[in-house]
Amino acid sequence: MGFDRSDIKAWFSEAGFKNVKVDCVGETCDSTSTCGGEAASINIFIASGEK
Repeated sequence: MGFDRSDIKAWFSEAGFKNVKVDCVGETCDSTSTCGGEAASINIFIASGEK
């Protein structure tokens, strides 16, 4: 459902960014599916780099 943080870091590096950081912001986004009633808890993160 989400992205592996090591993949995101690699994508930024491949795009020419330096000092790439991918950090958790310490919060989650919680939601319940309208299709099956299952709950999802998604970690929120921020990615940054210098170009």
